[in-house]
Amino acid sequence: MRTIPRPEEDGGIELLMVNPLSRRAFAAQRLLATFLAVTALAAVPGVLVLAIAPGVGIDVPADNIASASAGLVGLAWCYLGITFAVGAATGRRGLALAVGGGLAVTGYILRGISGIIDGGDWLKWLSPFHYFIGTDPLHTGWHPAHLLALVAVGVVGAAAGIAMFDRRDVGV
Repeated sequence: MRTIPRPEEDGGIELLMVNPLSRRAFAAQRLLATFLAVTALAAVPGVLVLAIAPGVGIDVPADNIASASAGLVGLAWCYLGITFAVGAATGRRGLALAVGGGLAVTGYILRGISGIIDGGDWLKWLSPFHYFIGTDPLHTGWHPAHLLALVAVGVVGAAAGIAMFDRRDVGV
């Protein structure tokens, strides 16, 4: 993550922190830049499918494609918030990426095994992937509560990360 851990590990954060900017504003601006980049990347598949669907005979309503794309963006925001919080709290890029990636893999596995294990159906509710694709948005369309759950996790993680960065000693 280039938000906070990368410049801190590279020893360049002191140059960024000398600007007349509060720590909270610094963290929020770094988060916003990453948020915009992640949003753009996560939206690309949906935009491409919307563009090519009519020409190749994909018989899925555009509204349903948009709902699946929004779910992917929400999933990305969910894990971005968590990863940002770990990076802002620790200043360690490797740890932040390991925790974010580890939780993503765990969530994916939970979603997969929830339908295989007898009595394991409840496991799907622990996985952000369920809130993304558990309702099959390409067939059923929008599910605002699931999208809000993904975004809420990301927002809570981001807010916690900003608060933790504001309170910790920065390694320079």
